[in-house]
Amino acid sequence: MNARRKLHLRFRALFEKQKLDAEMEEEMRSHIELRTQSNIEAGMNPEEARFAALRQFGWTESIKEDCREQRGVNRIENLVQDVRYGARMLRKNPGFTAVAVLTLALGIGANTAIDRAAL
Repeated sequence: MNARRKLHLRFRALFEKQKLDAEMEEEMRSHIELRTQSNIEAGMNPEEARFAALRQFGWTESIKEDCREQRGVNRIENLVQDVRYGARMLRKNPGFTAVAVLTLALGIGANTAIDRAAL
């Protein structure tokens, strides 16, 4: 697979997450229904057949998580979640935000002044 194709798939995974999750959910549902149908044809009652199909298929949430990891954008998604959380916390505590911004501004300004004076 060439680099351009990989990049396209990663952007799709990043910006169309809900659509990809819905497609994955539908595909898993169809696999379970097919197994259920084959179990019914083998002589099981519908309830037992569905339970056996779910047991044969495996833990669906674990499979979903593995598929999401294969998309290769977990780090970016985690970074976005962390930035959103940080922004919410800064918005929630305006006093702390003002002190943090002021401290950073003074530190950056002092560092720049010292570097300029050394030149």
